[in-house]
Amino acid sequence: MEGDLSFLRAQWELILRRAEEASAPALLHSDLSIVQRFIRDAYNPQLDELMIDSAKAVREAEAFLAEMAPEGYKPVGFYRGQEPIFTAYGVQEQLLRSFSRKITLEGGATLIWDETEALTVIDVNTAQYTGGATLEETVTRTNLLAAEEIGRLIRLRDTGGIIIVDFIDMELEEHRRQVLERLGRVVSSDRTKTHILGWTHLGLLEMTRKKARHDSASFAPVICQCCGGTGKVGAWLE
Repeated sequence: MEGDLSFLRAQWELILRRAEEASAPALLHSDLSIVQRFIRDAYNPQLDELMIDSAKAVREAEAFLAEMAPEGYKPVGFYRGQEPIFTAYGVQEQLLRSFSRKITLEGGATLIWDETEALTVIDVNTAQYTGGATLEETVTRTNLLAAEEIGRLIRLRDTGGIIIVDFIDMELEEHRRQVLERLGRVVSSDRTKTHILGWTHLGLLEMTRKKARHDSASFAPVICQCCGGTGKVGAWLE
C-alpha cells in the first residue's frame, strides 16, 4: 500500500508540473500501457532485470522508470537475438506448462485445472508423489506444494470469480490450517483483491478473486476432444 501511495503521489505531482508547463489544449495524463502496467505491478527496479525485443518499448520503459524510480534502477536490456525472445528465454515452454489443464508439480503430484463460466475448479492429486513417511505426511506435503503453486497460477492466469480447490483429504485440523496459511501467504502479495473463505462441509476450499479482465488462460491452447491435440477452438465450432 505504501508503494502504491508513493506511485500515485508521484503521478499527481507530474500531472501538476505538466499543467504548469503546457499550453491548452494538452494531454496531461493517459492510462498506462501494458509495458507501464507490468513495471508498476510486477517489476522491482532495483532487483529485477527487464529484457525487451522492441526498441520503442525499451524507450517507453526507460522513460517510465525514470519517473517511477528516480533513485535508480537496473538498465532495460534490448534483445537483438534471431529467435523469438520467448523461445530464447524458455518463456513459451513455461507458459504452455502453466496454462495447460494438467500441471505437474515437483515430485510428480498434479493439479487438474477446469474452468466454467461460473467458477474455476482445481483438483489436487498425489499421482506419483511419495514424499512422506506416512500417508498423512505425504498428503500434507502434496497439499502444501499445491497451495504454493495454485497461489502463483491464479495470479499468472488472472483467474477471477469463485475458485474451488479440492485438496487431498487430511485427517488433522493442524494440517488443514497449515495449507490455509501457505495459500494465504502466497496470495497476500496479489494486487487483486482475494478472499479465502475456508473449508466447506464437503472438505473443499472455497475462495474468491475479483474478476477485472478476461481470464488470461482463455488465450492458451485447448485440448481437442476428438484427437487430443491442442489449439484454439473457432467460433464456428462453439
